[in-house]
Amino acid sequence: MIEIYPLEKCIYYQIKMCQHNQIPSLVPFDFSYEDNDVKIYWKLKGFEALHKKEKHTHLSKKKMEKLLLHLKKALIDCMDYMLEPCQLKLEWEAIYVDEKDDYRFIYLPVRKEEEMDIAVILKGFFSQLQPYINQNDEGVMIKMHQLRLGLEAENFNLETYINDVMTTSMGSLE
Repeated sequence: MIEIYPLEKCIYYQIKMCQHNQIPSLVPFDFSYEDNDVKIYWKLKGFEALHKKEKHTHLSKKKMEKLLLHLKKALIDCMDYMLEPCQLKLEWEAIYVDEKDDYRFIYLPVRKEEEMDIAVILKGFFSQLQPYINQNDEGVMIKMHQLRLGLEAENFNLETYINDVMTTSMGSLE
């Protein structure tokens, strides 16, 4: 997968941070300069798009829980490596599965047109996830409700959300 961005939109230290560290929750990438553009190449060899791998109507409870745990890990990795969690591409089509059956996410080291709030991005992600959840599994539905409810906090803080809401609602899964 290749995407091209104007040089002035790219965040150089984030590109280098991702390039020089093996961040386990992210799909690795490389880049090149062409004129005033940066071409980013995500290295997808050995990865399979989740939406192509899972052709079933619903993810199993185990796979759903694993996806949520890997999302939590990606958010923590972003903070640990001085990356912006809101620059994770949290879209169903942008989630990949590696050889070990672990989920990986695309990171965009690029300034967005407008500042995005991670709570809004996570709400959008959970909304996209809704069709893949088994609506008849009360345990999964309760966890999803807790995750969504935690995003509504008046003074939302991602670190608190991860440590309190995500850990509480998914704690028994780890």
